Amino acid sequence: MIILIAIVLIFLLLEIATTYVIQLDPKYREAKANCDKITIGMNYETVKNELGDLFTLPPSSYVDSEGTGQVWLRNDVTNANVICNIRFFHGQVVFSGMLNEGSF
Repeated sequence: MIILIAIVLIFLLLEIATTYVIQLDPKYREAKANCDKITIGMNYETVKNELGDLFTLPPSSYVDSEGTGQVWLRNDVTNANVICNIRFFHGQVVFSGMLNEGSF
């Protein structure tokens, strides 16, 4: 029983340490910086002009004619599955943030 508890604790510590190590990756920092450029209230056209070349293809990125939808930004992070998710409502940003693989 003690061995099982030790294995679980080691696994949890490795998961926590991995999260911090990933954040030291320059590619992660670049992706995070791009995501941090987006502020609540920005309009869709401004975001598209600044970061449109990083938009993923539909269906993960879709904004309808009313300006409502979401966009994911591509990144070069290889050691973790992270994405910048930007949500629009009537052409305005209502959410922007980095999501990790547990959020999908």
